Amino acid sequence: MIYDWALQLPLNLIYQKARRFGLDPILVASIVFQESRGFVYAVRLEPDFKWTHRVDHFAKYQNTTPETEENLQKHSFGLMQIMGGTARSIGFDGALPALYKPENNLFWGCKYLARLKEKYPDEKDMVAAYNAGSPRKTPTGEYVNQRYVDQVFSRLSGRGDA
Repeated sequence: MIYDWALQLPLNLIYQKARRFGLDPILVASIVFQESRGFVYAVRLEPDFKWTHRVDHFAKYQNTTPETEENLQKHSFGLMQIMGGTARSIGFDGALPALYKPENNLFWGCKYLARLKEKYPDEKDMVAAYNAGSPRKTPTGEYVNQRYVDQVFSRLSGRGDA
């Protein structure tokens, strides 16, 4: 079943990349919708992001300054809003703005999500970790990003549009 919220997304590409990594394509599509609403050029600075990866190495490799590389690694890019530092940590060595390209973005976003799936087999834990770095919970047992998790999963049952 194709939900109305998914019609604006590049579904063929989402299916291709999700299947390559053994992921549920509709779950990936819901994450894409939650992260960017399907806007290819979505970008956001996360100034407190601490998980930059080999900044000096990539600055030299990309012929840029370490400050520029570090700044770019603290941005989330594209459809899946994958962090530059996260993409670097799982093998992306291109220019970080190349993560805007849907093929690249979905490949690296799904690759990261597949790694989280290995670490957190429970899908809700995996989705919470994709958004928050790990499935952190409050003392009441809810995820610290419970609203995000709820919105992603509400789309899977056809209940949610936002």
